[in-house]
Parts: sequence; C-alpha cells; structure tokens
Amino acid sequence: MTNNPRAQKGFTLLEVLVASLILFLVIVTMMNVYRGAILSSSKAERSLSLVAEVPQLRPLITQEIQASSGESYIERSGVIGEISFQWRAEPVIKGRAYSPENEDMDSPFYRSGRGSTLLYLWVVDLTVSMEGMQRSYQFEELSW
Repeated sequence: MTNNPRAQKGFTLLEVLVASLILFLVIVTMMNVYRGAILSSSKAERSLSLVAEVPQLRPLITQEIQASSGESYIERSGVIGEISFQWRAEPVIKGRAYSPENEDMDSPFYRSGRGSTLLYLWVVDLTVSMEGMQRSYQFEELSW
C-alpha cells in the first residue's frame, strides 16, 4: 500500500467547483442570448403588425380626403382589431388642373375656375400604435 496522494483516482473538490462554475456561466450566457432572441422576435412581430395595417388605412384616409370640401384640416382616429390609429391631413397646395379645352391659363375663363378642376395636395400624418409600440408615417394625398 502506498500513501501517495497523487495516485488517487478522480477529481478534487476544487476541480469540480471550477468546472461547475464554468458550466454555470455558459448556461447563464446561453439563457440570456435565448431571452434576447425571444424579445427581439416579439418586438419584430408587433412592428410588422403595425406596418401591415398602413396599406389597409390608406384607402380609408383617401376616401375621407376626397369627401372633404376644402376644409382647413381633417383629423380622425379609430381602432382596427388591437391597433389604434390617428391621422391628420392638411392641404399644403391648392391649385387648378390644366384643362385641354382652355389652353390659355391666363385667360379670365381659367382664372375664374370654370375651366379647370380645383386640386388640393394634402400632407397626411398617420400614427399607429399597439401594446405600447408606436409608429408614425407621413405621406401626400391628392384630391379634387
């Protein structure tokens, strides 16, 4: 029988503790990476839901603007499913369209407005929101 401590088989307590600490750090790091990926995925999904509603709202806004009769501004809000929206439109340019019947735009007939269509260029500010996330958009709309 030998009393040599180096001849023992297995790991020392210190080696087991260091290995456990390293394993614990790797597991915690991987959990944080996974958690971050889940949060990013959820945020991207909500953002995509907001963006997907804009094409559905545009025709409604266009219809409201076309129905207006020269108002100084139009402001509306509403809810579609889980998404709420607000929009405001202001006319920024008012002008007359060219009329082929009246080629002389300086004529009294043209200036009186009888020979052309009155046009409005509107700037629309649209805000959509859902579950604390909010996106703003701006676009132009033409009405006559």
